[in-house]
Amino acid sequence: MELYIKGIGSISPSENFENISHTPEIKLVDDVYKYYFCIEPIYKEIINPLLLRRMSRAMKMGIASALLCLK
Repeated sequence: MELYIKGIGSISPSENFENISHTPEIKLVDDVYKYYFCIEPIYKEIINPLLLRRMSRAMKMGIASALLCLK
């Protein structure tokens, strides 16, 4: 079976859900501790709201990034 990668998707500290061809500016949340927060999409627009209720945050991110990849 042959597989071809034709798209990529990610949820990251940069807002790049629609267009990942550019590298947007990433800002630190806290300069002292040096950590970032992921800018999460509106999951209801990507995943069925009935399924979202029982999903963990990591599961939402994984499924959303996979579905963005398949677009």
